[in-house]
Amino acid sequence: MIFYLVTAQHGYTMESYLQNWGRMLAPRIQVLYYEKLPTIRRLPLGTYIFSDLERLSPWQRAAAAQVWDQLSKAGPGMRLLNHPLLASRRYELLHMLHRLGRNCFQVIRATEGRACLRFPVFIREEVEHTGSLTRLLPSEEEVAHALARLVKRGYDLRDLLVVEFCDTGDTNRTFRKYSAFMVGGQIIPRELIFSREWVLKEVDLTTNAMLEADRDYLDQNPDEPWLRETFRLANIDYGRIDYGIKDNVPQVWEINTNPFVTLRPVDYKRSDRPRQEQFASQRMRSAFEAIDSPQASEGVSISIDPELLEKLPGECLSLSLRRFVHKARYNVSFRGISGVLARRFLAAHN
Repeated sequence: MIFYLVTAQHGYTMESYLQNWGRMLAPRIQVLYYEKLPTIRRLPLGTYIFSDLERLSPWQRAAAAQVWDQLSKAGPGMRLLNHPLLASRRYELLHMLHRLGRNCFQVIRATEGRACLRFPVFIREEVEHTGSLTRLLPSEEEVAHALARLVKRGYDLRDLLVVEFCDTGDTNRTFRKYSAFMVGGQIIPRELIFSREWVLKEVDLTTNAMLEADRDYLDQNPDEPWLRETFRLANIDYGRIDYGIKDNVPQVWEINTNPFVTLRPVDYKRSDRPRQEQFASQRMRSAFEAIDSPQASEGVSISIDPELLEKLPGECLSLSLRRFVHKARYNVSFRGISGVLARRFLAAHN
Protein backbone atom coordinates (compact mmCIF):
# COMPACT_ATOMS: atom_id res chain seq x y z
CA MET A 1 0.00 0.00 0.00
CA ILE A 2 1.17 3.54 -0.80
CA PHE A 3 0.17 6.39 1.52
CA TYR A 4 0.36 9.83 -0.07
CA LEU A 5 0.68 12.58 2.54
CA VAL A 6 -0.53 15.96 1.34
CA THR A 7 -2.11 19.17 2.64
CA ALA A 8 -5.90 18.88 2.78
CA GLN A 9 -6.75 21.44 0.12
CA HIS A 10 -4.14 20.18 -2.36
CA GLY A 11 -4.92 16.48 -2.37
CA TYR A 12 -6.62 16.89 -5.75
CA THR A 13 -3.32 16.39 -7.57
CA MET A 14 -3.30 12.69 -6.64
CA GLU A 15 -7.06 12.27 -6.22
CA SER A 16 -7.72 13.47 -9.76
CA TYR A 17 -5.20 10.97 -11.12
CA LEU A 18 -6.71 8.07 -9.15
CA GLN A 19 -10.19 8.98 -10.39
CA ASN A 20 -9.13 9.03 -14.04
CA TRP A 21 -5.98 7.68 -15.67
CA GLY A 22 -4.83 5.94 -12.49
CA ARG A 23 -8.06 4.15 -11.58
CA MET A 24 -6.27 0.78 -11.52
CA LEU A 25 -4.03 2.14 -8.74
CA ALA A 26 -6.87 3.43 -6.57
CA PRO A 27 -6.89 0.31 -4.32
CA ARG A 28 -3.13 0.67 -3.81
CA ILE A 29 -2.76 4.41 -3.10
CA GLN A 30 -4.42 6.13 -0.15
CA VAL A 31 -4.36 9.92 0.27
CA LEU A 32 -3.59 10.98 3.84
CA TYR A 33 -3.82 14.60 5.02
CA TYR A 34 -1.10 16.19 7.16
CA GLU A 35 -3.83 18.00 9.10
CA LYS A 36 -5.12 14.61 10.29
CA LEU A 37 -1.78 13.40 11.67
CA PRO A 38 -2.39 14.79 15.21
CA THR A 39 -5.50 12.58 15.50
CA ILE A 40 -3.89 9.35 14.24
CA ARG A 41 -2.40 6.93 16.77
CA ARG A 42 -1.30 4.10 14.48
CA LEU A 43 -0.21 3.79 10.85
CA PRO A 44 0.15 0.56 8.86
CA LEU A 45 3.32 -0.64 7.22
CA GLY A 46 3.71 0.41 3.62
CA THR A 47 5.25 3.07 1.36
CA TYR A 48 4.84 6.67 2.50
CA ILE A 49 5.31 9.62 0.14
CA PHE A 50 5.66 12.92 2.01
CA SER A 51 4.47 15.36 -0.66
CA ASP A 52 3.57 19.06 -0.74
CA LEU A 53 6.56 19.93 1.44
CA GLU A 54 6.76 23.45 -0.01
CA ARG A 55 3.44 24.37 1.58
CA LEU A 56 4.04 23.02 5.09
CA SER A 57 4.54 25.48 7.94
CA PRO A 58 7.59 24.95 10.19
CA TRP A 59 5.33 23.34 12.79
CA GLN A 60 3.80 20.98 10.25
CA ARG A 61 7.22 19.99 8.94
CA ALA A 62 8.43 19.29 12.48
CA ALA A 63 5.38 17.12 13.14
CA ALA A 64 5.78 15.28 9.84
CA ALA A 65 9.46 14.67 10.64
CA GLN A 66 8.49 13.12 13.97
CA VAL A 67 6.10 10.78 12.17
CA TRP A 68 8.84 9.95 9.63
CA ASP A 69 11.29 9.07 12.42
CA GLN A 70 8.79 6.73 14.08
CA LEU A 71 7.88 5.04 10.80
CA SER A 72 11.54 4.64 9.86
CA LYS A 73 12.11 2.34 12.84
CA ALA A 74 9.53 -0.18 11.65
CA GLY A 75 11.98 -2.23 9.61
CA PRO A 76 11.93 -3.64 6.06
CA GLY A 77 8.14 -3.41 5.64
CA MET A 78 8.35 0.38 5.53
CA ARG A 79 9.54 2.61 2.67
CA LEU A 80 9.68 6.40 3.05
CA LEU A 81 10.11 9.05 0.34
CA ASN A 82 10.92 12.78 0.80
CA HIS A 83 12.17 13.49 4.31
CA PRO A 84 10.17 16.53 5.54
CA LEU A 85 13.26 18.34 6.84
CA LEU A 86 15.98 17.17 4.45
CA ALA A 87 14.18 17.55 1.10
CA SER A 88 15.02 20.92 -0.46
CA ARG A 89 12.20 23.37 -0.99
CA ARG A 90 12.20 25.99 -3.75
CA TYR A 91 14.43 28.66 -2.20
CA GLU A 92 16.92 26.20 -0.69
CA LEU A 93 17.11 24.26 -3.95
CA LEU A 94 17.71 27.23 -6.25
CA HIS A 95 20.15 28.83 -3.82
CA MET A 96 22.15 25.58 -3.58
CA LEU A 97 22.21 24.99 -7.35
CA HIS A 98 23.50 28.51 -7.98
CA ARG A 99 26.16 28.12 -5.30
CA LEU A 100 27.28 24.84 -6.90
CA GLY A 101 27.43 26.44 -10.35
CA ARG A 102 24.68 24.22 -11.75
CA ASN A 103 22.25 27.14 -12.21
CA CYS A 104 23.52 30.37 -13.74
CA PHE A 105 20.85 32.51 -12.05
CA GLN A 106 20.30 33.29 -8.40
CA VAL A 107 17.30 33.82 -6.18
CA ILE A 108 16.85 35.84 -2.99
CA ARG A 109 14.00 36.42 -0.59
CA ALA A 110 12.18 39.73 -0.96
CA THR A 111 13.30 40.65 2.57
CA GLU A 112 17.00 40.34 1.64
CA GLY A 113 19.28 43.00 0.18
CA ARG A 114 19.24 43.13 -3.62
CA ALA A 115 22.61 44.68 -4.39
CA CYS A 116 23.94 41.35 -5.72
CA LEU A 117 21.21 40.85 -8.31
CA ARG A 118 21.67 40.83 -12.08
CA PHE A 119 18.72 42.50 -13.77
CA PRO A 120 16.14 41.92 -15.13
CA VAL A 121 14.39 39.94 -12.40
CA PHE A 122 10.85 38.85 -11.56
CA ILE A 123 8.91 38.14 -8.38
CA ARG A 124 7.18 34.90 -7.47
CA GLU A 125 5.78 33.17 -4.42
CA GLU A 126 8.10 30.91 -2.48
CA VAL A 127 5.65 28.07 -1.86
CA GLU A 128 2.86 28.35 -4.44
CA HIS A 129 2.98 27.37 -8.12
CA THR A 130 1.41 30.50 -9.61
CA GLY A 131 4.39 31.44 -11.78
CA SER A 132 5.67 35.00 -11.99
CA LEU A 133 3.63 37.70 -10.26
CA THR A 134 5.26 40.45 -12.31
CA ARG A 135 6.65 41.28 -15.72
CA LEU A 136 10.43 41.36 -16.04
CA LEU A 137 11.73 44.17 -13.81
CA PRO A 138 14.79 46.05 -15.13
CA SER A 139 15.94 47.88 -11.98
CA GLU A 140 15.99 48.01 -8.18
CA GLU A 141 13.48 50.86 -8.28
CA GLU A 142 11.03 48.78 -10.33
CA VAL A 143 11.42 45.89 -7.88
CA ALA A 144 10.63 48.16 -4.93
CA HIS A 145 7.51 49.49 -6.67
CA ALA A 146 6.37 45.97 -7.61
CA LEU A 147 6.83 44.68 -4.07
CA ALA A 148 4.86 47.61 -2.68
CA ARG A 149 1.99 46.84 -5.06
CA LEU A 150 2.01 43.17 -4.10
CA VAL A 151 1.91 44.01 -0.39
CA LYS A 152 -1.13 46.22 -1.03
CA ARG A 153 -2.78 43.24 -2.74
CA GLY A 154 -2.31 41.18 0.41
CA TYR A 155 0.97 39.37 -0.19
CA ASP A 156 3.46 39.01 2.64
CA LEU A 157 7.05 40.00 1.79
CA ARG A 158 8.23 36.93 3.69
CA ASP A 159 6.42 34.71 1.16
CA LEU A 160 8.02 36.27 -1.95
CA LEU A 161 11.18 35.56 -3.92
CA VAL A 162 13.10 37.79 -6.34
CA VAL A 163 14.55 35.69 -9.16
CA GLU A 164 17.07 36.62 -11.84
CA PHE A 165 15.76 36.08 -15.35
CA CYS A 166 17.49 33.24 -17.17
CA ASP A 167 16.89 33.67 -20.89
CA THR A 168 16.56 30.24 -22.52
CA GLY A 169 14.88 31.48 -25.70
CA ASP A 170 16.34 30.36 -29.01
CA THR A 171 17.10 32.57 -32.01
CA ASN A 172 13.39 32.59 -32.90
CA ARG A 173 12.49 33.66 -29.32
CA THR A 174 10.89 30.28 -28.69
CA PHE A 175 11.11 28.96 -25.13
CA ARG A 176 11.14 25.31 -24.11
CA LYS A 177 10.14 23.81 -20.77
CA TYR A 178 11.16 20.27 -19.93
CA SER A 179 9.50 18.28 -17.13
CA ALA A 180 10.33 14.91 -15.62
CA PHE A 181 9.19 12.86 -12.63
CA MET A 182 11.21 11.08 -10.00
CA VAL A 183 9.32 8.16 -8.47
CA GLY A 184 11.40 6.33 -5.89
CA GLY A 185 14.56 6.23 -8.00
CA GLN A 186 12.95 6.00 -11.44
CA ILE A 187 13.18 8.98 -13.82
CA ILE A 188 10.16 9.38 -16.09
CA PRO A 189 10.17 12.20 -18.69
CA ARG A 190 6.86 14.04 -18.59
CA GLU A 191 6.79 16.52 -21.47
CA LEU A 192 8.56 19.13 -23.54
CA ILE A 193 6.43 22.17 -24.30
CA PHE A 194 7.07 25.26 -26.41
CA SER A 195 5.94 28.88 -26.08
CA ARG A 196 6.68 32.43 -27.18
CA GLU A 197 6.27 33.43 -23.52
CA TRP A 198 9.11 33.06 -21.04
CA VAL A 199 6.68 31.82 -18.36
CA LEU A 200 5.55 28.45 -19.67
CA LYS A 201 2.42 27.12 -18.00
CA GLU A 202 0.54 25.77 -21.00
CA VAL A 203 1.31 24.71 -24.57
CA ASP A 204 0.75 27.60 -26.97
CA LEU A 205 2.99 26.48 -29.85
CA THR A 206 2.54 23.18 -31.68
CA THR A 207 4.19 22.14 -34.93
CA ASN A 208 5.07 18.72 -36.30
CA ALA A 209 8.72 19.36 -35.45
CA MET A 210 7.81 20.28 -31.86
CA LEU A 211 5.66 17.18 -31.46
CA GLU A 212 8.54 15.09 -32.77
CA ALA A 213 10.93 16.75 -30.30
CA ASP A 214 8.52 15.97 -27.47
CA ARG A 215 8.27 12.31 -28.55
CA ASP A 216 12.07 12.05 -28.72
CA TYR A 217 12.37 13.53 -25.22
CA LEU A 218 9.86 11.04 -23.78
CA ASP A 219 11.37 8.04 -25.57
CA GLN A 220 15.07 8.81 -25.17
CA ASN A 221 15.15 10.38 -21.69
CA PRO A 222 18.33 12.26 -22.74
CA ASP A 223 18.91 14.12 -19.46
CA GLU A 224 18.50 11.14 -17.13
CA PRO A 225 22.00 11.26 -15.53
CA TRP A 226 21.70 15.00 -14.84
CA LEU A 227 18.13 14.59 -13.56
CA ARG A 228 19.13 11.78 -11.22
CA GLU A 229 21.99 13.84 -9.80
CA THR A 230 19.76 16.90 -9.34
CA PHE A 231 17.14 14.94 -7.42
CA ARG A 232 19.93 13.44 -5.31
CA LEU A 233 21.30 16.88 -4.45
CA ALA A 234 17.78 18.00 -3.56
CA ASN A 235 17.16 14.92 -1.37
CA ILE A 236 13.86 14.41 -3.19
CA ASP A 237 12.61 10.89 -3.95
CA TYR A 238 9.24 11.85 -5.42
CA GLY A 239 8.34 14.94 -7.42
CA ARG A 240 8.42 16.67 -10.79
CA ILE A 241 11.26 18.88 -11.95
CA ASP A 242 10.72 21.71 -14.43
CA TYR A 243 13.78 23.00 -16.27
CA GLY A 244 15.11 24.74 -19.36
CA ILE A 245 18.35 24.60 -21.35
CA LYS A 246 20.72 27.55 -21.69
CA ASP A 247 23.94 27.19 -23.71
CA ASN A 248 23.46 23.40 -23.59
CA VAL A 249 23.36 23.43 -19.78
CA PRO A 250 20.13 22.49 -17.93
CA GLN A 251 18.72 25.17 -15.62
CA VAL A 252 16.31 24.15 -12.85
CA TRP A 253 13.16 26.21 -12.35
CA GLU A 254 11.75 24.15 -9.49
CA ILE A 255 10.96 20.71 -8.12
CA ASN A 256 7.31 20.27 -7.13
CA THR A 257 6.79 17.53 -4.52
CA ASN A 258 3.01 17.53 -5.08
CA PRO A 259 2.62 17.80 -8.85
CA PHE A 260 -0.37 17.02 -11.02
CA VAL A 261 0.35 13.64 -12.56
CA THR A 262 -1.98 14.49 -15.45
CA LEU A 263 -5.17 16.41 -16.00
CA ARG A 264 -8.41 14.57 -16.73
CA PRO A 265 -8.77 12.93 -20.18
CA VAL A 266 -11.42 15.50 -21.15
CA ASP A 267 -8.89 18.29 -20.57
CA TYR A 268 -6.75 17.10 -23.49
CA LYS A 269 -7.36 17.21 -27.21
CA ARG A 270 -8.47 13.86 -28.58
CA SER A 271 -5.27 13.61 -30.64
CA ASP A 272 -3.14 14.05 -27.49
CA ARG A 273 -4.89 11.48 -25.32
CA PRO A 274 -2.94 8.39 -26.51
CA ARG A 275 0.34 10.07 -25.49
CA GLN A 276 -1.12 11.09 -22.12
CA GLU A 277 -2.44 7.59 -21.57
CA GLN A 278 0.97 6.09 -22.29
CA PHE A 279 2.54 8.35 -19.68
CA ALA A 280 -0.15 8.17 -16.98
CA SER A 281 -1.61 4.69 -17.40
CA GLN A 282 1.59 2.87 -18.32
CA ARG A 283 4.80 4.59 -17.24
CA MET A 284 3.55 6.24 -14.04
CA ARG A 285 1.43 3.24 -13.10
CA SER A 286 4.46 0.98 -13.49
CA ALA A 287 6.58 3.34 -11.37
CA PHE A 288 4.02 3.44 -8.57
CA GLU A 289 3.66 -0.33 -8.63
CA ALA A 290 7.44 -0.65 -8.30
CA ILE A 291 7.51 1.32 -5.02
CA ASP A 292 4.41 -0.30 -3.53
CA SER A 293 4.90 -2.26 -0.32
CA PRO A 294 2.66 -5.06 0.92
CA GLN A 295 0.39 -3.80 3.71
CA ALA A 296 0.95 -5.90 6.82
CA SER A 297 -1.66 -6.35 9.53
CA GLU A 298 0.62 -4.85 12.13
CA GLY A 299 1.26 -1.12 12.22
CA VAL A 300 3.40 1.51 13.91
CA SER A 301 2.32 3.57 16.88
CA ILE A 302 2.87 7.27 16.24
CA SER A 303 2.70 10.32 18.44
CA ILE A 304 3.61 14.00 18.22
CA ASP A 305 5.31 15.86 21.08
CA PRO A 306 2.66 17.57 23.26
CA GLU A 307 4.37 20.98 23.00
CA LEU A 308 4.33 20.76 19.21
CA LEU A 309 0.80 19.36 19.23
CA GLU A 310 -0.46 22.49 20.98
CA LYS A 311 0.78 24.64 18.10
CA LEU A 312 -0.72 22.56 15.31
CA PRO A 313 -4.55 22.85 15.34
CA GLY A 314 -4.84 26.64 14.91
CA GLU A 315 -1.74 26.73 12.74
CA CYS A 316 -3.03 24.04 10.39
CA LEU A 317 -6.52 25.48 10.10
CA SER A 318 -5.54 29.11 9.50
CA LEU A 319 -2.80 28.17 7.04
CA SER A 320 -5.07 25.79 5.16
CA LEU A 321 -7.91 28.30 4.96
CA ARG A 322 -5.65 31.11 3.73
CA ARG A 323 -4.08 28.95 1.04
CA PHE A 324 -7.38 27.34 0.08
CA VAL A 325 -8.88 30.75 -0.67
CA HIS A 326 -5.70 31.88 -2.43
CA LYS A 327 -5.59 28.73 -4.58
CA ALA A 328 -9.25 29.05 -5.54
CA ARG A 329 -8.49 32.51 -6.94
CA TYR A 330 -5.95 31.06 -9.37
CA ASN A 331 -7.69 27.79 -10.11
CA VAL A 332 -9.51 28.93 -13.26
CA SER A 333 -7.94 26.20 -15.39
CA PHE A 334 -9.22 23.46 -13.12
CA ARG A 335 -12.84 24.38 -12.48
CA GLY A 336 -13.81 20.75 -12.78
CA ILE A 337 -12.17 19.94 -9.46
CA SER A 338 -13.26 22.99 -7.48
CA GLY A 339 -16.01 20.94 -5.86
CA VAL A 340 -13.48 18.33 -4.81
CA LEU A 341 -11.32 21.05 -3.29
CA ALA A 342 -14.17 22.43 -1.23
CA ARG A 343 -15.34 19.02 -0.05
CA ARG A 344 -11.84 17.89 0.87
CA PHE A 345 -11.13 21.06 2.81
CA LEU A 346 -14.33 20.72 4.84
CA ALA A 347 -13.79 17.01 5.41
CA ALA A 348 -10.24 17.56 6.64
CA HIS A 349 -11.42 19.92 9.39
CA ASN A 350 -14.55 18.10 10.55
